[in-house]
Amino acid sequence: MSGLNTPCLSIDQLKLYLARIGLEEPSPTQPRNLDFLNKVIHAQASHIPFENAHLRFLNVKPKIQIESLVDHLVVSKRGGYCFQVNTLLLAALKSLGFEASSGVARISAWDPDLQEYTFGALTHMIVFIDVSGTLFLADLGYGQEGLTCAIELKAGARVDSIADEQHGIKESDVTGAGNFIVCHKRAAGAPLAVGVDPNGDQYFTMYYCTKEKYRPIDYEGFNFYVSHNPAHIFNRIFTVAIVTPTGGRSWIVDRKFKRREGMKYRDLEKVVDMKSVEEFADIMESEFGLVMSEDEKEGAKRLLFAEIENK
Repeated sequence: MSGLNTPCLSIDQLKLYLARIGLEEPSPTQPRNLDFLNKVIHAQASHIPFENAHLRFLNVKPKIQIESLVDHLVVSKRGGYCFQVNTLLLAALKSLGFEASSGVARISAWDPDLQEYTFGALTHMIVFIDVSGTLFLADLGYGQEGLTCAIELKAGARVDSIADEQHGIKESDVTGAGNFIVCHKRAAGAPLAVGVDPNGDQYFTMYYCTKEKYRPIDYEGFNFYVSHNPAHIFNRIFTVAIVTPTGGRSWIVDRKFKRREGMKYRDLEKVVDMKSVEEFADIMESEFGLVMSEDEKEGAKRLLFAEIENK
């Protein structure tokens, strides 16, 4: 079944990756256990943002081959969406000695007419890791409510996340018995996600997945669909998200910046309605470490700020 294999990072690429996410090269005796796995996942989530700026502002279609990903996410210090950041994570974990593979999920959306969550096509990449015979799921490609640590892929699993949030797994049979829904629960006191029953468990449905594994060539097709479909959200809305140094979340959706923290650092929370592309570029650099090119700024100005600046 070698066709399932995603290429590993080369020795030099792995050194660059570890430097990018602020980790030292592990010793040969470092156990490939859950603690080390979560250390790598959190480090990438804290240093490589989820973002779609090149697609949204420049109409540049993302490449997901390892060499391109290392150049874009590591060397050029940019971010990416699920097919980019999760392919890099998968390759890095394999290079670090983990038994890792990947799958695909169906993102959910709340249908106000049906009053239920519905699931779309197979357009979201996820990562599987076998740790001592237990299968875990990792996913750094969901944005401001995504996982920041591994979670066991079984019904009833729960993990505490950053900013006093939680993630969980529920059993589901959308396409067959014994499959899964991945859920997110916001911190106590935070506004509930759309469709969440305030009298229920307050978990928001993120996506549906199975344990089926996919090959690199499969993601080429999924990535082509997402990046070329004008109706897909990444071609209509700009978004960026990262884990903050204090264990919170910062994100932008179009012109609105938000920072959400756990109870300990609640005073750092803020919301900014950006009024100019200059303010936008400043926040992109200071909060996400992303230096925008002049072409990106022009694209953002045209798509996000033209209406404001023309008033």
